[in-house]
Amino acid sequence: MRNRVFFLLPLLLIAAFMIIPATALHAETFDEYRERTKKEQEENKENHEVPNQQDDDNKNSGNFCNSILKMLQCLSEIGSNSSDDDSSDSSTGSTTANKDQGSCILSDSESYLSISEHGAYLFGQDYSIYSATTMVNASFSFIHLNFYYALIGNELGELPLNSLSFNAGVSIPFNNFHVNLYGGFFSQVDVQYFSFSFGASTVARLTPNILAEFYSLFSFKDTVWYIILSTSIMYKFDFFVLGVGFDFNNYNDLIMYGPTIKAGFWF
Repeated sequence: MRNRVFFLLPLLLIAAFMIIPATALHAETFDEYRERTKKEQEENKENHEVPNQQDDDNKNSGNFCNSILKMLQCLSEIGSNSSDDDSSDSSTGSTTANKDQGSCILSDSESYLSISEHGAYLFGQDYSIYSATTMVNASFSFIHLNFYYALIGNELGELPLNSLSFNAGVSIPFNNFHVNLYGGFFSQVDVQYFSFSFGASTVARLTPNILAEFYSLFSFKDTVWYIILSTSIMYKFDFFVLGVGFDFNNYNDLIMYGPTIKAGFWF
């Protein structure tokens, strides 16, 4: 029953993305998006005093780092306490209880590394859009790291949009299922945007060879904001994976969404 739920979740997300209407007031080219977003950032800077803004940024980044460190500390304490309990239980002969207690934790895939390339044909505007995305995800016990880079072009011959992000956080493994929570930075190079990012991702092993994956990334600064969502179903051939999915991108009201083909390696 649980595997069926994990299998239906990405399909429901794909259906939701397909019916999401574009919230932009009108179709917009990449050059118009760049000009509008740069102007918006300049207006935001004028509305803030530079020293106060720098102090706020330093406070926000400090609070985020402290939150991550506290989460990691709590998880390490939980892990050490559980190991102490296991050792004490085994010394008293309660082997069966230990097995039952650990049955929900991944036994053979607590750590994984995936490197994938996504090709997408995107809609949402009055012209054709295509994208190439590189993603790296790594989970080691309770530590999660991910890297994201996207190159988005269009049929108008305009300069492509370049976005990159690096995030770190915690990974919570269950039986054939991972939940990852993370934060870091996101940059939309074309408009000199750089700010804090955060998100969550899940990986479910539906069968020994079928994987379901969902990835999300959010970033905002004043009135400028970005949303990146991606879901996919993949088939695993030893270390090689091949799959299909659906991407949704909102670049400060420049909305792009469409199907993707994904290929990569899974270790």
